[in-house]
Amino acid sequence: ITALDQVIREIVTEAAPVDPESITLDEFRRVLEIIYANEGFSKREVIKLKKVFHKFDVSGDGAMDQGELHKALCWLGYALSEEEFKSIFDSVDIGGKGELEEHEFIVCMRKIKEQEIDCVKKALAKVGGKRDKIDLQVHLDGVLRALGYVPDSQAIQDAAEDA
Repeated sequence: ITALDQVIREIVTEAAPVDPESITLDEFRRVLEIIYANEGFSKREVIKLKKVFHKFDVSGDGAMDQGELHKALCWLGYALSEEEFKSIFDSVDIGGKGELEEHEFIVCMRKIKEQEIDCVKKALAKVGGKRDKIDLQVHLDGVLRALGYVPDSQAIQDAAEDA
């Protein structure tokens, strides 16, 4: 499970350590329990993901079939290839039921997040130490396209100028 820095900070706060500068072994165990229970997402993110799950569980049966999941992912702005979608769906569909229950959906979202983080890391590793604005624009465009997005060149140019 990959938890981002800000999520870890939120979870440590949620675990309510006695001393905010250090945590005890029991407090650390509580942090790990929260990370695992939330699949590396913050409490806020889990609440939002659950809302998305229920919004797209059109049948209201507490499970998402592949079509419902695909619609949810599109609504969230994720651009997965058919192969990536099938691979992730199959890896989290415990028991091969052909549908995901709420927690499986959250696991699915974690896998998508981790896949995107890995893709960004690989794309940025290619950039290396290059820092001029033209290189940044070209490489940011490449990173976004590698993630399956169709970036707006003006938005990228604006972002590069702000960097």
